Amino acid sequence: MAVILIVDDRPMDRQYLRVLLEHAGHMVVEASNGSAALAMVQTERPALIITDVLMPTMDGFTLVRELRTIPGVASTPVIFYSAQYERREAYSLARAGGVVHYLTKPAEPAELMEAIEQSLYADFDQNLVPPSDEFDRLHLRLLTDKLASEVDRLEAAHRRQASLADLSRRALEGAEPSALMRETATLLSQVLQMEFILILELNPNGDGFLARALVGVDEGTLGQAPLPLDADSLLGCSLGQNEPLIISDFHVESRFGAPAFLLNEGVTSGMSVMIPGHDRPFGVLVSMTARPRMPTRGESDFLQSAANLLASAIERRRVGLALEEHAEQLRELTRTLLGVQEAERGRIARELHDEIGQSLTALKINFQKALHDPEALAEVFNECIGIVDHTLAQVRGMALDLRPPVLDDLGLVAALQWYVERHVERTTLAGHFITDLDEIRVDPEVATACFRVTQEALTNIARHARAEGFRVELRASPTELLLIVRDDGVGFDPIAALTGASQVRSLGLAGMRERVELVGGHIEFRSEPEAGTEIRAVFPSIMESARETDLPEVPVE
Repeated sequence: MAVILIVDDRPMDRQYLRVLLEHAGHMVVEASNGSAALAMVQTERPALIITDVLMPTMDGFTLVRELRTIPGVASTPVIFYSAQYERREAYSLARAGGVVHYLTKPAEPAELMEAIEQSLYADFDQNLVPPSDEFDRLHLRLLTDKLASEVDRLEAAHRRQASLADLSRRALEGAEPSALMRETATLLSQVLQMEFILILELNPNGDGFLARALVGVDEGTLGQAPLPLDADSLLGCSLGQNEPLIISDFHVESRFGAPAFLLNEGVTSGMSVMIPGHDRPFGVLVSMTARPRMPTRGESDFLQSAANLLASAIERRRVGLALEEHAEQLRELTRTLLGVQEAERGRIARELHDEIGQSLTALKINFQKALHDPEALAEVFNECIGIVDHTLAQVRGMALDLRPPVLDDLGLVAALQWYVERHVERTTLAGHFITDLDEIRVDPEVATACFRVTQEALTNIARHARAEGFRVELRASPTELLLIVRDDGVGFDPIAALTGASQVRSLGLAGMRERVELVGGHIEFRSEPEAGTEIRAVFPSIMESARETDLPEVPVE
């Protein structure tokens, strides 16, 4: 067992080495910079030092130089464990300071343990003291190069952040998603310095991709057909990943294959990320270059942020269009309801004038006749009684059409039973009312909505379905009420009727949907031409559990 000093300003890197060394039976002490390490060396007397190179306060090269001047510990072996340096001077400087191994992060455990064992048991020449002038010159050059590299990194990060801010501003201004995608593709190519950018949308069938924005690739290269979705390809794998896929060299890549058109363009390195969507991925965003290079973490994060920004803009546009469509439906429904209201007022006015008004006129004439001819009094009164009976029937019929009292007095089940019977009497249709309920108490607003949906559905069947029969079902659970209205008519296209794609938009269907949604329910219209129609409305808020009856079906002939 040996005492080993770990020097690193990153706690996670120290933790990794600690676990590895303690598992091998060594004792570990830690320091976060070179200054703290020098103080610990004289008290802990470690058998080996494993240190990062670039750290605050004192870097690894200065630590080694100072270490070699301290009597008693100058011969302590040192391993550099740091990031890769391209400059040859880094390795020369390490050797000049007597560093026995220079390992790059992240090293495999076996490689680390082999270097540690060699350093602990190898003979070390403690007289290796670097010439101070040469050491300082090389050291200063390395630090200057690192500082310049860090400045370049910060400037690149600033450009990426500024680009994202600009794209976010354009998205908030309401830029069309297609225009925003083209701007994003151009900007990514400039900022990432990659020649090929592709923004691809997953097609509606989910089996291929459609090009939405391209840089460096001619649309003619892709052809007219969607790019196929291959689960083992770069594009297919990107859809199932929440992290960017990074490719350093396509020619040795074994995780997935590259699209043929990209290989034909000579791509070598790049990245690909998923563009999220509302209920499924929208597509993928690909950034490629013909130059061999390893994209940095900052670049891959930037690409993912751009994809997320596009996803937000697309979703915002989708929600906006849905709201606009819904608002237009409400406007049309309002106009229709006002028209229906005026038509209903006109109908009631005509009935009052033509039917009730004529009856009252007839009564007036009879009363005047009775005043001038007392002998005909009995005959006149009998005729008046008949007129009054007829008028009462007319008033009762008008009241039932406006609001059936049975809905308030006996409840929803009895009201639906009554209305189905009345509808059969008025039409030539065969109808059935089916329920597994005897009594049920429902929120009054829900009961009214359920009754009015049934009215509208049966009216549509009589007017448009050319059906021979229909069936109304009412089912219940402890928390929901299900209404089903079926017919055997000619059917229709519900989507076209609701969206106006057909010649005449069905505001009756829109009205039913609006009425159901207002009480917290939802409705489905299932129909195909020549295959009949089924309407399923689910309502919430049952106030009292239903009681089953022994008569599940009530036919109405």
